[in-house]
Order: sequence, then structure tokens, then C-alpha cells
Amino acid sequence: MAHFIDGAHSEFALRLRERRKLKGITLEELARSAGVSQRTISLYEKGKFLPRAAPLDAIAKKLDVSPQYLKDGQTEEWSEFLASQRAEGAHVEAIKRPSLIYVEDWANLLLKKPWMLPNYSPDPTRSQPPNIEDFIPVVKSHFDHYRATRYPGSCPDNLSYPAGSILIFDADINTFDRVNNGDDLLFAIHNSQEVGLRRYSREPGVEQGYLVSVNPAMPPDPIPAEIDIDILGVVVSQVITRQV
Repeated sequence: MAHFIDGAHSEFALRLRERRKLKGITLEELARSAGVSQRTISLYEKGKFLPRAAPLDAIAKKLDVSPQYLKDGQTEEWSEFLASQRAEGAHVEAIKRPSLIYVEDWANLLLKKPWMLPNYSPDPTRSQPPNIEDFIPVVKSHFDHYRATRYPGSCPDNLSYPAGSILIFDADINTFDRVNNGDDLLFAIHNSQEVGLRRYSREPGVEQGYLVSVNPAMPPDPIPAEIDIDILGVVVSQVITRQV
């Protein structure tokens, strides 16, 4: 029987199904281990939505992989290698060079993967050379994984992050154990297609942190962190542009 993956999370669905088939585990067995219904596992494998943190951990354990691998395809070995390279680069002060990165549309941050984004090249032989106005210059090392997007703004207006600001964020920081108190981060709640911008706040001696509003004109409206939240990255720089 043909298996169709027609949801928004096709890459996750493909890794999940291939790994389950490789391990010889049935939908029923995986559902039992994850504490969800067999239909829910089937929907995961169609890419309809992503599991929450607890089912994801249980699924990964049953399939003998890391949750990170199911989410983005990175094996533990590769993640450890990248971490060691970052540590080595920091130790020897990895050379930072000017680069141009593409400014992504805010609404499409969850849809596009970094390797799908345009790269700037002034090569005149290209049939459709990129528009340099779609890129922004940054200074980064080979190990820095920076992305950029134009912030749509908030209501009421936020003087710290006015509408049209270009936010440059470190997409390598995607787990709360790497987020520092006071960091502003881009995030999405599981199975939501809306991206948010909030500040991570955690009181000294308290294990649970919160995401609070970055707009001083708004109440903090705290969202408990580490629960069904996908971190897209931490803001490292901002370019305020004047809209004309």
C-alpha cells in the first residue's frame, strides 16, 4: 500500500517512518510506547503534525535514536562533532569574515530550511542573479549558523523592536539549556505555524523559566518555557530600517 506524506512536516515524517520500518516496529507497538493512539502515530508519519516533548522522547527511545535526529536529522555523533568544532573554534578564535545572508520572510520561517535559502553570488552568468537588497551583511565564523528575518512588528508599537527591523538570530541555539537569562528568542509553539518573539526569564534558583513579552508597553504575559516550544534561535543583532 502506498504511503503518502502530505503534511507540513514531511522531513520529520520520513525519518520517523524509515526508522520504524528499519527497526521492524509496528504502528501499534510504537503507539503503545509513546502513550498515544495508533492513528496519532499514523498522522505523525503523514507529516500532519509533530509530537509533543514527552511522546517525542518516548518515540525516540523506542526507535533507538535521539529526539534531535527525528526533529532535524542530526545524529548525536554529528551534534557532538559540531559542538567540539565550536569549542575548538572558540578556543583558537575562529576567523570571522563578512558574509551576506538572506533576509527571510517572517511568515515563512517555519517552512524553509536553511539549505533551501538563496545564496548571494554576483556571478553574471546566472540566469536569475539574486537581488542584493534581499541580503544583509554580517560578520561571522564558519561555525556560526546565523539566519535573518524582517520583524513584522507588534501592537502597540515596540520601540525596542519596531516594525521592519531585521533580526539576525543564531539558529544553532535551539534548546533551552543553551539559552541565557535575558536572551530574546524566536520560537513557535508545537504544531503552530506562527512565529513569536519573546524574552527568556528565569529567577535565580528556579528551574522553570518563562517566555515574557519583549514589549515594555505590554504586560509580561508569561508562557512556561520548555513545554511544547520549538526554539528557532536567539537574537544576536538587529538592524532598524526606516520604512518608506
